[in-house]
Amino acid sequence: GLANSTRQMTESIAQQLSTVKSASEGAVSVSRTIVQEVDALNQSTTAIASSMEQQSAATSEIGRNAQQAAMGTEEVSTSIDAVQQASAETSRASDEVDRAASNLGERAGTLRTAVDDFLAEVRTAA
Repeated sequence: GLANSTRQMTESIAQQLSTVKSASEGAVSVSRTIVQEVDALNQSTTAIASSMEQQSAATSEIGRNAQQAAMGTEEVSTSIDAVQQASAETSRASDEVDRAASNLGERAGTLRTAVDDFLAEVRTAA
């Protein structure tokens, strides 16, 4: 009768709410992961900027040392080593940014799928 029908409807609504809650939790989890990836990307970008500053400073030093070459070639050699090291650090940091950007792209795809699934579930539930 009416009580049985009401109970069935209540159970159906509870089940739909549980599905919506589960999908929402999944979307929140993916969003948190994306935030972490963005943080990692920011850290890598900061490392690149620092390496670029070091490279620029080392390059300026090389220019000064070239003018003073008569006073000693050892300083020039040291500066060249610093540029090579800064260049290697820049390359490593660039690789990290590339990996983080790729990972971020994958996470964005996962989030897009989770949101699409969530919206499909909401539409089905409605």
